[in-house]
Amino acid sequence: MFYNPGGPGEPGVAFLRGNYSVFPAGLRARFDLVSFDPRGIGQSTPLQCFDTSEQEQQLIGADVSGYPSNRAEQRSYEGDFAAFDAACATKAGPLLAHDSTADVARDLDLLRRAVGDPA
Repeated sequence: MFYNPGGPGEPGVAFLRGNYSVFPAGLRARFDLVSFDPRGIGQSTPLQCFDTSEQEQQLIGADVSGYPSNRAEQRSYEGDFAAFDAACATKAGPLLAHDSTADVARDLDLLRRAVGDPA
């Protein structure tokens, strides 16, 4: 069974090593548990948008907390993350264009096929 830790920014290999016992014993007995580090995370090629977390917080700050609940908050949220994406692209380069949820889903499908699971 492949385990994707979700995100953003969670390395699967370290998570599975540190939390193996959290998975039910019956599941562990029936399946091999395998994880991976999604693109840009952990042992994968790192995607680094900022030199420090302080730089990231200066850009995003406390303005982005939770989810927007009205149209004005939605516009502000979108603007904040558009600025974040632009700043990230400056440092991260072309790797950022290949670091989406869809890319990770395709990677999981390739892993599944690599162990012989039918398409």
